[in-house]
Amino acid sequence: MKKFIYVLLLCLALLLVATPLLADRPAPTGGRIDVLFGTPDTYPAGTPFYLQHGWADESPTDAPPGLFDFQLEMDGVYQSHDFYSVLANRGSLTITWLFNYPAGMSGVHTFTGHWFAPCQYAVELGMYPGPCPSPNMPVEAYTQSLTVTFTP
Repeated sequence: MKKFIYVLLLCLALLLVATPLLADRPAPTGGRIDVLFGTPDTYPAGTPFYLQHGWADESPTDAPPGLFDFQLEMDGVYQSHDFYSVLANRGSLTITWLFNYPAGMSGVHTFTGHWFAPCQYAVELGMYPGPCPSPNMPVEAYTQSLTVTFTP
């Protein structure tokens, strides 16, 4: 579990560094809502925001990056991402998905993030109990929900 938290914190740090490097790609709109850390749980209605999540590892697995995935649900409906990025650099791997909401929202909405990884990788991180029918079979390694109230 400690390695899992380390990987997720590393992911957050790399997202903060990688976002400016992706300037020629769609930029995040407004402030960030972070499902993983559960913040914020209130946000101004009608104000742009984004969600950006993914995977990062300093010593990437031998599994192809395409076996890692992140999917976002809002109120039970899967959302389409605006941008997907894979960055491999100096022995690290960062994969992120960006979801922009430029018009903002109102009311109360629940966002649920689903992180998928190759089975053996997820088992090694303690995120999936196993056994693995195949080491590279994608499995849902982690799920987290956040309910946000968009206030006037």
